[in-house]
Amino acid sequence: MKKYFYIFRHGETDYNQKGICQGSLDIPLNENGLGQARELLNKLKDKKIEIIYSSDLKRARKTAEILSENMKIPIVLDERLREFNLGEAEGLTKLEAIEKFGIETWDNFRSYNIAGNPVGFPGGETQVDVLKRTLSFLEDLTNQSTVRHMAISTHGGILRNIIHHFLPPKSEPIPIPNCVLYLLRFTAPGTWDVEGPID
Repeated sequence: MKKYFYIFRHGETDYNQKGICQGSLDIPLNENGLGQARELLNKLKDKKIEIIYSSDLKRARKTAEILSENMKIPIVLDERLREFNLGEAEGLTKLEAIEKFGIETWDNFRSYNIAGNPVGFPGGETQVDVLKRTLSFLEDLTNQSTVRHMAISTHGGILRNIIHHFLPPKSEPIPIPNCVLYLLRFTAPGTWDVEGPID
C-alpha cells in the first residue's frame, strides 16, 4: 500500500534567529515561528492528511498543534522524532562550537557524504544514532499503520537525516529553513522517493 509522509521542520525559535545550537533543548516557537506554522497550514490543508506525528519538543509540538486544531486531526507524539542530542554543543553558537571542538568536527558532523557518519559532539548523538531511531519510526508506520496520508512535525537535523538517506550518495545538502515541507513517498518495501521542497 502506498503511503505519503508530509514531513516538515518546526517554525522559528529565538535560538534559530540567534544561530544557537538547540539540539534536545526544549525551546518554544517565537512569534515569527507561530506565523510560519499558520502559513504551513495553507500547504497542507488539501493533502488528505489523517494524522500528525510530532516530536515531543515544544517547538515541533506547537507547530503540529496549530495544524491539528485547524485541520481537525489528531496528534501522536513520538520521541524518535526529537532533534539530535548535540551534547556539549547545545546552547553554543556555531562559532563557539567551532572554537571549542574544531572546524573539522563541525564540518564532519554536518556532512552527509561520510558513509555511516560516526562524528558527534561529546555527550551527543551521531548521524548513525539518529538514523537508527528515525528509520525505526518510519518502519513502524509502513508496517503497522493503516493510515496512508500523514504529516510529521520534526527538526532540521532529523529532516535532513531522513531525506538524505533516501537521496543518491553525494547529493548536495538539501535546504532546511523553518517550516520547509517535503513529501516522502513509500511505494513498496525498500522503495521510497522524495519530492520537495513543496511550495
